[in-house]
Amino acid sequence: MHFSLECPIIKVAAIEPHIGICCPPRTIIRERVDRQIRRLNHIGPILCGFMKGPVTLTVQTNIFPPGSQVDVTFMARDGHSKAEISPISIGTTYSQPFCSQLAKHKLQYTTAYLLCAFSWSTIRVIRVDVNITYNPRLTWGKNSVCRERLRDCFVPDPLHISTEEDRALLQTQLRQMKEVYELDILMVRSWENIGLGLFEALLLCSGDELLLPRLQVIRLSAPPRWHSVRIGHGIWWSQLCNVVKQRQSGEAVRIELVGNFRICF
Repeated sequence: MHFSLECPIIKVAAIEPHIGICCPPRTIIRERVDRQIRRLNHIGPILCGFMKGPVTLTVQTNIFPPGSQVDVTFMARDGHSKAEISPISIGTTYSQPFCSQLAKHKLQYTTAYLLCAFSWSTIRVIRVDVNITYNPRLTWGKNSVCRERLRDCFVPDPLHISTEEDRALLQTQLRQMKEVYELDILMVRSWENIGLGLFEALLLCSGDELLLPRLQVIRLSAPPRWHSVRIGHGIWWSQLCNVVKQRQSGEAVRIELVGNFRICF
């Protein structure tokens, strides 16, 4: 079963070209988003009805450097479905010159609102995955360094928080996913500079509220074929430490670092 919705990307400002890649300045007007959110909230319970038992939600980002095409798909699969059965998925594809935004440590758009269709109490695991389709034969003129670094240094966070509205909406969805016990995140170097919207939403709660109260495991993986992710460096590390501190009074959270990490204090 496969559901496909064409959803707009939220963006609030123009950006400028950077590192010699064709990224012309432009502004995408934030429109039709509220209507899309209402539709996603409406179909969410319907999609949940097709699931049986605990559900794993995967948020997969596919990028295609040196171009600027980004594909983000939210996929839900339960433990009772056979392997050959496709998961329920909702995705969006867009062309966005994200390179300059990440170079300035800023992202001005988000696809996090797609989570509105999957904020179910049956979800147990949330996975954030990245797939990079990279052609090493492509020539970049004089800028050979860009070709190498684009393999994983310019990957947008699909759950990025760019406005207070984004944060409130993401927290509303996580508030309904009380049974999640595991976060499984594939890490890339660019998130050292922009952080992770998922961690930010967990931290910026009002009062003593604790989102994902049953969270037990945060597993972070860094593929060996990409640039190493530095422990003790960047926004993501500070966010992770604060998430652990925030939960010291409750159930202990186990942190697992798998793969290509290196210590950088």
